[in-house]
Amino acid sequence: MSEYIFLPPDQLKLHPQNIRLYYPSHDVAKMAGSIKKTNGVLHAMLVTPIPGQPTVYYVVDGNLRLAAARTLAGDCPPLKCEVVEASLADQLLAMVITSEFHFPKDPVSMGRHFQRLIQQEKLTIEAITEDTDVSRPTIEKYLKILELEDEIQQLIAAGRLSADLRVSRALLLLPAGETRIRAAERFARNDSNIRYIIQACRQIQERAAVMAGQDHVERLDAERARQQAVSEQVGRTKQQNNGHARMGPEAARLIYDLAEKMLCDDCRLDGLSIECYLCPGPQDFVNHLIEMAEIRIPEEVTS
Repeated sequence: MSEYIFLPPDQLKLHPQNIRLYYPSHDVAKMAGSIKKTNGVLHAMLVTPIPGQPTVYYVVDGNLRLAAARTLAGDCPPLKCEVVEASLADQLLAMVITSEFHFPKDPVSMGRHFQRLIQQEKLTIEAITEDTDVSRPTIEKYLKILELEDEIQQLIAAGRLSADLRVSRALLLLPAGETRIRAAERFARNDSNIRYIIQACRQIQERAAVMAGQDHVERLDAERARQQAVSEQVGRTKQQNNGHARMGPEAARLIYDLAEKMLCDDCRLDGLSIECYLCPGPQDFVNHLIEMAEIRIPEEVTS
């Protein structure tokens, strides 16, 4: 027979290896309202004794309910708890099983929990699947997310970026660090779908491979040659307009030619404040426009 006891929140502690890492404020508030309305919890929370503290318990299942109960402070009724004696591994497995019946955990929390079961408790994915009925592809999807940077994990945990395995694999194609993080932030900001993310990551990867294959001196020489060509073209435009940098037909063509070479299909001249990571981006484009507007007329043009 299970033992049921009723405890105030101050006799309960969040499990140190609880599966949930994030407690969304709206979920906590909703749960707190439910506890207050029903004068307690409808389903008993699973708790286990803490060695050396006979009146205090760790919460194996029900940590969101505990977080909500604490917000009620002195208005919180005693919480119904079921005391269980179990090994740490069994406690962690129980968290996976019971999580299916409560507020869903975010993918990052799930991934780190499965990682803990594998690394700390030495369980195989097959054993976890057998004990929890969570499929291997699902577990692998969560684990793959952990290979991404913390900044990207936070986007996924917040629901701003898809937790789909294809998205994680696509992002992992990109150079680690700033490039990958900025790309993920852009996808989250634009609410990009999975197909677009996959295609965009492939384009970024291809561009990075091309850049990596070019010699630094060759790239520098090419950039200087481009700047000289721009200088000569702008100089001729200014000369034709009595030294004024007015938008003549030739200048307009030069700008649009530059845009076609530098910007990708996602960049628009009417939205230059939107960053893009599939090409040098609007910021670099604007810098080149400023450069063209301020550059002096070459001597060979005025002579």
